[in-house]
Amino acid sequence: MELGLANVVAGTIHGASPYGVFDRVVNDLEVPATSFKATDIIVVCNPVKSPDGLHSFRRVVGISEVRKHWTKDPVVEGGFVDLMTYNVETDDLEPTDDLINGDSEIIKDIAASVKGWAGNWDAVYDNILLRAKMKKEIVKVAEEVGDASILESEFNTLANG
Repeated sequence: MELGLANVVAGTIHGASPYGVFDRVVNDLEVPATSFKATDIIVVCNPVKSPDGLHSFRRVVGISEVRKHWTKDPVVEGGFVDLMTYNVETDDLEPTDDLINGDSEIIKDIAASVKGWAGNWDAVYDNILLRAKMKKEIVKVAEEVGDASILESEFNTLANG
């Protein structure tokens, strides 16, 4: 699946880790490694089993940034930076120290064009936390009223306005 929007190209590549996505794109699809650097963020989803092992649930288990300074191997050269990782004990996606401390080139690039955010990581991170609270509330309302359409992009676009 690929989708293009203003300033966004999103696609689905099956891989269990950022390196798995890199391997699939570069080795299986024969995309040059230098072209892979156009990727900014990799979101990894995997099934997670229940404690009894009878059920599995799909979860986002990681959000990683692709850095641009590597030349051949992004793992060896520090080309992947985890921003969020899944905690199986709490069933939550949690920010890493890199995200908390503002070590995200992509987010800082986005923030650089927003008045009040440029050079102010505390303001940026506070806004990220605020948006997370808003998303949790939207999920809560969708569950309470039994209306999954609230979770779809059309409603979320309006909610972000």
